[in-house]
Amino acid sequence: MTPIIEVSEQTLGMLNPEVYKVIETPTNPILSKQIIETPTEPKDLEGYIFMPGEITPQGYGDLDINSARVSEKDYGIREARKRLEESFMNTSSDSMKRYFIGNINRDTALKLNSVRGRKTPLVNLMNKFLKYLHSGLNGESVYNSQGHKMDIKEIEAIYSDVVGVKSPWRAEWSEDFYEQREDGLYVLRDFKLDSEDNLISGSREKLQKIH
Repeated sequence: MTPIIEVSEQTLGMLNPEVYKVIETPTNPILSKQIIETPTEPKDLEGYIFMPGEITPQGYGDLDINSARVSEKDYGIREARKRLEESFMNTSSDSMKRYFIGNINRDTALKLNSVRGRKTPLVNLMNKFLKYLHSGLNGESVYNSQGHKMDIKEIEAIYSDVVGVKSPWRAEWSEDFYEQREDGLYVLRDFKLDSEDNLISGSREKLQKIH
């Protein structure tokens, strides 16, 4: 029997493609994970989930997605502290007792991933990732990035930690940035750091409201 997990109205809206396309004003941060684009050693893949290219959004290809939030013990944190002049200390733990760095704003979160050679997912990728995990709860095969089939209890724990109702409410930043202009609402994506470590967007798209 598929596990029953209580989720918020915001999460249900994100998982519904008809609602997901309707954007009128900037939304709250969407729950997200970091991704690693070019893993080189098997040990680097511990805790990552493999998403085959046929189910990722167009243009992504195969991806390895971290099932945990960023921790002070993760790769590149020491360098990020020096370069960005931030402490980056663990502030909390998730429902699986994994400690993570919290209480940082969106710009700092994106900079932290960028300096470490990671990329923060877009909303459409996170949407696909959650649906992929949900398929695992319904009996489909989900593999970790080390090639092992994941146990349904492990999938349920990860899925529940992302979408389950928590108190106090919390969320993580996605890469998407919504900007209201005189002629409409735009979404900015593909953020990178310039020579002075400022975030700059590589693409901008005007959104169309769906009635």
